[in-house]
Amino acid sequence: MTYKLKQIIVLLLITLFTLLPVAHAVEISNVQAIDVTQTGATITYTTDESTNTIVGIGKDKTTLRNIGDAPQVTDHKLTITNLEFETQYFYQVGSSEQTDNNNGEYYTFTTLPPDIAPPVLTAEIPEFVTSSTLTFSGESEPQTEITLKLNGQFIQIKTTEDKTSFTFQDIILLQDTTNNITLIARDEQKNEATIHKTVYADISTPRITLETVPKFTGDHKIILKGNLSEPAALDAKVGTSPIQKIELTNGQAASQPRQSIPFTVDLALQEGMNNITLTATDRGNHSSTKEFKILSDTQPPQ
Repeated sequence: MTYKLKQIIVLLLITLFTLLPVAHAVEISNVQAIDVTQTGATITYTTDESTNTIVGIGKDKTTLRNIGDAPQVTDHKLTITNLEFETQYFYQVGSSEQTDNNNGEYYTFTTLPPDIAPPVLTAEIPEFVTSSTLTFSGESEPQTEITLKLNGQFIQIKTTEDKTSFTFQDIILLQDTTNNITLIARDEQKNEATIHKTVYADISTPRITLETVPKFTGDHKIILKGNLSEPAALDAKVGTSPIQKIELTNGQAASQPRQSIPFTVDLALQEGMNNITLTATDRGNHSSTKEFKILSDTQPPQ
């Protein structure tokens, strides 16, 4: 082989090696554990080139188990679940070609202590409604089951998922009585919170029942006796005289079930014919009226 041919071969080899790609180690940075909970955490890190995602994790440095994600990315994020409460974990990150174990010290995080606190639970439930259905909202914690019971019977379950609010719509109530509502909130750690509420559904109109009313009296007053079908306010009026208002609850709150409530009204009469009006109005603003006439004649015949 001539000297000139040797020179040509050497030049070709130099050119070939110059064109070959240079091996480059992937650079890994910004390694951290975020969103650490009682049973999980999310590992994030950055690479200067797109690679797959591999995280090795364990309670002992020598027994790490690898968890991977195939997509080629530069911003890596891997969520680890089913971990133990209040436990330190060692981990390393990397790809198929490169591993970062924090120079042999490994990265660490510690899961949170077990959650034993009951979840927050509030609800905006009125004490009184004038319809046969109820819609209400409340607040709890994310990922919490809310169970609704009405008068001891299971009705429905709602899950807050990633929100804190919940709504129950068009719950059918027992009419003209008190309904007992129970809400039970149960979080992911099986902790429970319970609240009890009552709501009275006032649907019917109060009825006025009078004992026998005379058409004539020889006195300037009359005592009327009767019953109301439910707690209500009774307005009594003679002609154009001021209304006499009487609250008739028989010692019971207006949220109690319908019942017969006796009343006695002492009315002053004018000489001659008296137009009497009784009006009963319940808490739901339902009302009924009775009108009648009584002749008051206290003068001897001329």
